[in-house]
Amino acid sequence: MERYQLLYIAHAALAILVTLGLIAHMVILWKARRRGDAAVLQQKLRRTRLISLPLLAVLALLLPFTGWWLAHLAGWPLGQLWLLASSLLFLLLLPLGLLLAGRLRVWQALGDTPAPPRLPRFALVYAGLILLILVAIMGLMGAKPV
Repeated sequence: MERYQLLYIAHAALAILVTLGLIAHMVILWKARRRGDAAVLQQKLRRTRLISLPLLAVLALLLPFTGWWLAHLAGWPLGQLWLLASSLLFLLLLPLGLLLAGRLRVWQALGDTPAPPRLPRFALVYAGLILLILVAIMGLMGAKPV
């Protein structure tokens, strides 16, 4: 297999894994919260914060590098609007990811104490914004000129 095709497949797989991982954890935490079992919710929060969130962050941080490498191999100039817009959207992912990690840390620190309604709502809003930005980036990548 040609190096460009292999990198393209790896880049697409990374984007899909990050997006599906975020959706899966949103659903898992929402279901655990709705059940009302504080011990299960704490376990899910701990796993999400200590394993899944760092792994998803590493995968998301690999996306700009594999994307740059793809653009370099294809010979596209880095000044194209779709590429610059997606790079700026990636810059928005960093503070949103940090805000989401902070909300999850505070939620986990509460332990068995019921969380105020605003805390899970803010975590969901941050996760939703991250998901929206990821979909926008994938849309820009799909709409690029060939």
